[in-house]
Amino acid sequence: MIRVAARGSKLSRAQANLVIDYLKGIGYEVEFLEVKTRGDVFSTQKVAELGKGVFEKEVNQKVLEGEADLAVHSMKDMESDLDNRLEIVATLPRESPLDVIVSPRNVSVYEMERETLGTSSQRRRNFVNFVNPLITVKELRGNLDTRILRLQQGNFDAIIVAEAGIRRLKLDVKYKEIDPYDLTPAPNQGIIAVVARRDNDKIKTIIRNLSSEESYNEALAEREASKALGAGCNSSLGILFNQDGNRLEGIGTIYTPKIKLSVAMSTSKEPKDAGELLARRLREEAKKTGISIQA
Repeated sequence: MIRVAARGSKLSRAQANLVIDYLKGIGYEVEFLEVKTRGDVFSTQKVAELGKGVFEKEVNQKVLEGEADLAVHSMKDMESDLDNRLEIVATLPRESPLDVIVSPRNVSVYEMERETLGTSSQRRRNFVNFVNPLITVKELRGNLDTRILRLQQGNFDAIIVAEAGIRRLKLDVKYKEIDPYDLTPAPNQGIIAVVARRDNDKIKTIIRNLSSEESYNEALAEREASKALGAGCNSSLGILFNQDGNRLEGIGTIYTPKIKLSVAMSTSKEPKDAGELLARRLREEAKKTGISIQA
């Protein structure tokens, strides 16, 4: 029996089921363990007020305590520093990393006028304030299906969410993709990570074939850049890498309500080195323009 821990939201369950179906497909019995995190319990508070690891710590704790063999996460919710007793043992093939704007009128952020947009992300909030100051940005927390429901109930004119979640839940909503050079995604957006104890060689062997090398390389480069810049999972930094053959194409963007600073690069360096290089270039450009990089 292999025990898989994850949050209980519809999206988290859908992501965990990708791992569970794989394990069942190769002959293992699987038990799902639903975990409530601090982010779930305090669902009305701003994420930034809850500290680090608000959607992952309690799930990983189940693995550390031996109650679960694996933890499944939206990787963008994971902090760049993982407990050294744990290891990311698989990254599934990446879904779309893009942000999208969802609205009944199916408009872009540039087409909106004196309307209301919901998000809990500082990165998305700063982007909207920068490109269209006519929009009123209001706090919107909750699971993806809850946020979509609040939009449909008329609480907001539009919301910005990750396209990966919409695809994984097969939601029938109108939306427009946002170009990553306009709104660079959060590090690791669209990637599912599987975590196990570092010393659990049996589980690591079992899960190995589920992992995508391309997804892992992109994730590693993004996490390294994020770590080098001191960014948490709710920072105003966007970082995206795309592997194209033996090269990694990277974008890093800093957003404030009045300034957007982007750096793009291409390198054949190893993922960690690529991430460090992007972080260094972004920090250099920020210094030239007097922008402070804050987590």
